[in-house]
Amino acid sequence: MEKQLFRKMMRDTSMGPPMVKKSSPATTNNDIANNSNSPESNDRQSKKFFNTEKEITIDERGIFKVYQNIPEHKQHNSHTVLVFIHGAGLSSLSWALCIDNLKQIVVNQSQNGDYEYCAIDLRGHGKSHSKNDSDLSIHTLVEDVIEVLKVLFKEKKKHFVFIGHSLGASIAVRCSSIVEEMKDVNMSSKGVIVVDMVEGSAVESIPNMTKFIEQRPKRYKSVDSAIKWCIQHGLISNIESASISIPDQLKKVKAHNTTETVTFYEWKTNLEDSEKYWLEWFSDLSKLFLKANGAKLLILTSTETLDKELMIAQMQGKFQLKVINRSGHIIQEDDPKQTSEAIFMFLTRWTRAFDIKLVIKKRMIKTTVSALIKNQTQKRCFSQQLGRLFEDNSKYLKTFSVKGSCASGSTVETVATTCPNVKVVLDEPSPAGANLGPTPLEHSLSSLIGCEIITARYVARAMKLDIKAIECTKMNGVIDIRGMRAVEGVPVHFTSVDMEFALETNESNDKIQILKEKVEKSCPVYQLFNAAGVKLTAEWKKK
Repeated sequence: MEKQLFRKMMRDTSMGPPMVKKSSPATTNNDIANNSNSPESNDRQSKKFFNTEKEITIDERGIFKVYQNIPEHKQHNSHTVLVFIHGAGLSSLSWALCIDNLKQIVVNQSQNGDYEYCAIDLRGHGKSHSKNDSDLSIHTLVEDVIEVLKVLFKEKKKHFVFIGHSLGASIAVRCSSIVEEMKDVNMSSKGVIVVDMVEGSAVESIPNMTKFIEQRPKRYKSVDSAIKWCIQHGLISNIESASISIPDQLKKVKAHNTTETVTFYEWKTNLEDSEKYWLEWFSDLSKLFLKANGAKLLILTSTETLDKELMIAQMQGKFQLKVINRSGHIIQEDDPKQTSEAIFMFLTRWTRAFDIKLVIKKRMIKTTVSALIKNQTQKRCFSQQLGRLFEDNSKYLKTFSVKGSCASGSTVETVATTCPNVKVVLDEPSPAGANLGPTPLEHSLSSLIGCEIITARYVARAMKLDIKAIECTKMNGVIDIRGMRAVEGVPVHFTSVDMEFALETNESNDKIQILKEKVEKSCPVYQLFNAAGVKLTAEWKKK
């Protein structure tokens, strides 16, 4: 009965870590023992994921533990720093697997050098200590992070992307605003990534957070027992990540009595004492997120948690939304692979061009001019190439225009400026319409088919693949009709699209899958669906 009550309470909260949406296999002691660490051995564990660790001392504030991954080669040193901020009660090691995956993706796929990775333990969390660890007011936490960054990157030109989970998200959006307000020539904010934190649902869940803390055991016989409890109660579903992060959240305590000394483990952070700060942590979060400088990404487990302000802003394209299903509240631990992939795609989209220019500029400065320019002809070519690198990209923007009319009923005729003599008829089935053409939703799926196949032709030609024919054998879109009836919290667009493509070719299956990945990255209509948070599944196979 108690366990059922706990599970129900966890489903109703988005502030605390909710239950995972998939059923987890039974957790055994051997599973945990093979992965877990004691707090004493966690220093060795952290070195697997970070190549630099520092303790930053700030007068009148405290000592803050910072984990970094700095590019090993000086020529790959990046001006962009990814600042990871953990949630309440956690530590920087909750980001360990996500950062490790992200590093590998950047190394394998990115052509623009590397990023610097920086994760900071908040006061009273992990290995950070202050004169007043119980002061977890949002103002204090934000100032702590800003002061740490000033010391770490003193007189170094850096552009920050702030990435925060839960409480860390609230800190991240405020840090981004403060960095811009400082007007420091060496510090700027390029973007903000918020992981599973929405103001409206967070404030509503505060009463449930109190219940969660009351239900959580105060002490454990061993680190393994703490990990097992967290896994079994759905706080984290990933045993590997739990075994990395949870030991850093515990402290070893020895209690003496008349006969023996008892050793047990307690949580380092006293979340009960922080209750007075909970409301201020999340107040104005949506407004601050939307006002933050640079690009913005919101990663959620479901669109159902979006509040009204964010739902409207998302429809207006003011931020990018990524939904990672079948995950609990601590998304970066439950699914570090998908989280890191979402972060990489976001970074690639918004920062790649900027970083390429910086890398090229550095290389040109280090290269002897006489070796590049031997005569006037080479000089003119070099100047033209340089101009293309730093020119205004606005001339590459292309506008597509379509006109439409409806003489009567629901039948709509549209004409594209590229082919003015061809009319496309859209309608609704009877009795709502005359059924003279596909519905607008069906037409959007047709656009997806056409865009994918046309893009595949271009990509296949570039890859020198022999593709004789491409056929879409299935394109099913699922929509919740409650959204069109203005039911709050229900998306109006497709929730999922399932598609299958059959290719007539003698190319290998591996090459077909590479073609699929490249097409999905390059197809504008596919990315339009993806940016809206539609769950897209596709199968490409030979006929």
